[in-house]
Amino acid sequence: MKNYLKIIAFCLLTLLSECSNKQVTTARSFNLKSSDVFIVGNNYNTYVSVLKIYPCSQKYITNKNSHENLYICIEHITNDTLLVFEPCSDVPKYLYDKDYSDALRIVKPNIQTVYPTNVSLDLPPKFEMPKKFKFLFAHIGYVAE
Repeated sequence: MKNYLKIIAFCLLTLLSECSNKQVTTARSFNLKSSDVFIVGNNYNTYVSVLKIYPCSQKYITNKNSHENLYICIEHITNDTLLVFEPCSDVPKYLYDKDYSDALRIVKPNIQTVYPTNVSLDLPPKFEMPKKFKFLFAHIGYVAE
């Protein structure tokens, strides 16, 4: 009986700590300027390192047009800060995996050529958009894809 109580207590503590570790986010909108679009040029692949991931809230996944995932990246050739927006969806696990950090790429056909001038994101209340950045709307894959 004591072991069952210990197991239940452990499960409750784990559940409570996971809930408290969830990051509080708020929905925020940002205007985008066409002068800040990242120009891919003739390259088929654009290699990036993902520095930070801001996934959209699970509640928006069914309405993909309302929010975007945000990936703050560094582009390998220009060293530009690159904001990659992707329609709200589950973030692929490999983007969190440090083993893939040097093998992440954006393939030219996966880049949207028409994009909105305003994006809605789920961000921590104290989040500040980087001062200098380029952006694009795309899917980040990895070299094996």
